[in-house]
Amino acid sequence: MFRSISHAVATILFFDITKDDEKLFNNYLVLSLLLANKLKQLKAITETKYDTLVLIDKPTACQLKKTNKLHLLTNAFDKVIVSDNHEAFFLKIELWNIITNYSSIVYLDSDCFIKTEKALDLLFEESAGIAENIVACNETTWPDMFNTGVFAINNKTALSYKKLVEHSKIFNELCKSNNEEVELYDNLDQGLLNYVFSNSWKNMSYVYNVQVRGECDKSANNYSDPSETYFLLKENNESKPPEKNTPLDTGYFAYANKTLKNSKQKKFLNKAVIVQFMEKPWEGPIMDYVAPEYYLSFNKMKQEVCEQEEVKDTKTCKTPEKPKIEKETTFKFPWIEYENFPTTNTREWR
Repeated sequence: MFRSISHAVATILFFDITKDDEKLFNNYLVLSLLLANKLKQLKAITETKYDTLVLIDKPTACQLKKTNKLHLLTNAFDKVIVSDNHEAFFLKIELWNIITNYSSIVYLDSDCFIKTEKALDLLFEESAGIAENIVACNETTWPDMFNTGVFAINNKTALSYKKLVEHSKIFNELCKSNNEEVELYDNLDQGLLNYVFSNSWKNMSYVYNVQVRGECDKSANNYSDPSETYFLLKENNESKPPEKNTPLDTGYFAYANKTLKNSKQKKFLNKAVIVQFMEKPWEGPIMDYVAPEYYLSFNKMKQEVCEQEEVKDTKTCKTPEKPKIEKETTFKFPWIEYENFPTTNTREWR
């Protein structure tokens, strides 16, 4: 089925039935279509031939059918793969099931923007001949972990799908019990993959996944600064500037010179191969200076998607029921529910 082409580029899309937010889902659908269009453009000029894949779950397929938008995906991607094995947040692990059909798979979150024509060729090269289970870039805010927005796996060294599923079950149980073994991980795919591959991941250059945030995060620290400075200093072989108060308590990044921010940021972004927008186009602030094409294309594509005629098809697909949220059992003192407390002291002293 897949054998004619030995490589693939994949992304995921899912409709969160717990939120039932069609507007948010449509925004992510637009991002997926933008990525598909970019991959289609690059196919004509890249040396490596690849399939484009989008992974969805059954609730997402239902939502797309109901709103008459499934054809948008089938027209944009080579293959739309519907999975019914996992929660939507863990769709990425289906890649380890599909890798048996390919030599290697590059994964990109739909909020990624590919800046250079050779990006995919370079990523496939990174995954070729690796001894580790996965190749990825550092998480900007926690450099000991990798970010799962961009990664690649190789058929020869990828963990078996069966073992990964077993690890995911253990991980979920540890998260539910608030076990300290997983206290540093989120309970989503990034936490799971870091938990499983903490000792078997190859670190590739940060330029393959430049995680662009707004001017400042909630704690008023700009996490992109130290990354930019670290990369540029390393690239230019300059001596390390004196240490200053950095937003990160780690020696991995050099300090950031605020006065050089604009010119430094421009140089850094020019070297980026792939940019991942941590704040989406419908969120603020607008970062069109990073990739004007990205924002223009998003607004145009969103208008086209919104104009699609919505046909409610209740026969073809039933909306899955929202999962029941179990009430947490917390300890209560016996007197908590007691109502008839005495208003005066009735105790008799002997």
